[in-house]
Order: sequence, then structure tokens, then C-alpha cells
Amino acid sequence: MSDLITANQGRAWGEFLFWVSFVSGFVIFGAGTIALISGGGLLQLKYFLFGIGLILFGIGSFGIQPPPPKQSRKSRQLRSFSLQSTDTYRAERILRRLAPLELTTLTATDFISRDWKIFCTGVLLLITSFGLETLGGVSVWATDIFIYLRFR
Repeated sequence: MSDLITANQGRAWGEFLFWVSFVSGFVIFGAGTIALISGGGLLQLKYFLFGIGLILFGIGSFGIQPPPPKQSRKSRQLRSFSLQSTDTYRAERILRRLAPLELTTLTATDFISRDWKIFCTGVLLLITSFGLETLGGVSVWATDIFIYLRFR
């Protein structure tokens, strides 16, 4: 029985990693395409990734917060934001068919929370944006802005 539990947990973590990497890659590709078409280049891609990553990080962080032990009705309504549900989205069903995993044995409660997936996707996009700035040298320095404004 314990082998079945660990196998299901392994499949759930595999689906989690596949989901986060696939969605992050899709966002990076989409933002890169928009940046390329609009002529903004890598700098605009970095800004897109930072903005989208910050939004997903915020949405996910609201979703993963545990509820306080005692809450009034108003505080419960304010803290009830979550993307988690028992229904699967169409995109998730497609991803689960693409995954190189045998996921037919997992039920809806076996999967890792959608809120955690959104949170980790946001973190990965923020790390990618940071990597473009630090490792790729894609940044705008104050001197560049000053020179641009002075000779404009």
C-alpha cells in the first residue's frame, strides 16, 4: 500500500513540475513573440516576464495562505480568493494528456493545488526575469536613461 501512495505522490509531483514548466515556457514564448513583433527586444521581454510573474506570484500567494483559526464573516470573504476547485480546466486536461506520466490513477484530490502551481510559475518567471538582467545583461541603467533624455 505504501508503494502505491509514494507512486501517486511521485506522479502528482511530476505533473506539478510539468505544469509549471509548460506554463512558464508558454508565457516566455508568448511574451518573447510580442516583444519581438513590437520591436522591444529582450528588455521588453524582461519587463513582460517581471510583470506577469509578479501578478501570478500575488495571485498564488493569496491562494496558498491558510485561513486564520477564528474569522469573522467579512474577513472570510476578503481571504477567500483561490483558484483551486474540484473542476479541471480544459487546458489542464490537455496538459495531463501531454505529460509523459501515467496520470490515470490520480483523482482530483491527489493533484497538487492549482494555487501552488500559479505561485511557483510566478516565482519561475521572476527568476527568469532576474536571470535576464543579471546573467544576460539586459537592463536599463540610470546613465542610459539620462543620456536618452538629454539627447532626445
